Amino acid sequence: DFGSKSTVGNMSPHEVLDYALAMEKGLALFYHKAARENEDKDLADLLTKLAGFEDKHQHKLLALRKTFESTRESIPVAEQEAASVMEGGFAPDDFFEKNRSLMDSPSDILSLSMMLETQALDLYTRFAGYMENETSRNLLQQIADDEKAHLKALGEMMEKGHH
Repeated sequence: DFGSKSTVGNMSPHEVLDYALAMEKGLALFYHKAARENEDKDLADLLTKLAGFEDKHQHKLLALRKTFESTRESIPVAEQEAASVMEGGFAPDDFFEKNRSLMDSPSDILSLSMMLETQALDLYTRFAGYMENETSRNLLQQIADDEKAHLKALGEMMEKGHH
């Protein structure tokens, strides 16, 4: 399991940011695909909004990553752009297909999205705890706070009766 304390604790700040970037890209791709395939307009709109938030997180993380690049060789942009990952190490399309049976209704999609956001919140909270650089720690904590807001929005959609 990638998110185990020992694995996260052994990652360099560069590796943390690279993984976070890949995860955000994976989440954005997942939300865009789920929105396209969903017939419930309110839910599709929420999924599109969540994808936009994940896109913004990628930009924040890329900016932070640039501050570290003077301390090591840069990874070619083509490699950065190709990386995306979902829970369990799946590519976003594979994750989508593997979990399609869990997306039969709006409430199923909301539940799966809440699981993904909860995992992201946990990961960012732990990543922030391992960062020595205060700016990096604060940015990761800010993204964790964003994930809390995403969870709240998803919970409100569930309470509105999207089942």
